Amino acid sequence: MGRSITVLVVDDSDEIRSMLEAALDGSGHRVLLAADALAAFECVRRERPEVVVTDIMLGVTSGLDLVT
Repeated sequence: MGRSITVLVVDDSDEIRSMLEAALDGSGHRVLLAADALAAFECVRRERPEVVVTDIMLGVTSGLDLVT
């Protein structure tokens, strides 16, 4: 297996977050979860994930705002 990375999954859908968490965790990666952009911003500051997988439509802030 390749190198394990830390992945932040940001989605307002519990089902989508759970599905992505299972797939990524099953591949041996460390998975962090956030339901909205505010929680994601805090997680990025605290944990410095190597990859962010985000929904584009997050309510108040878009996924595009998050990654920029």
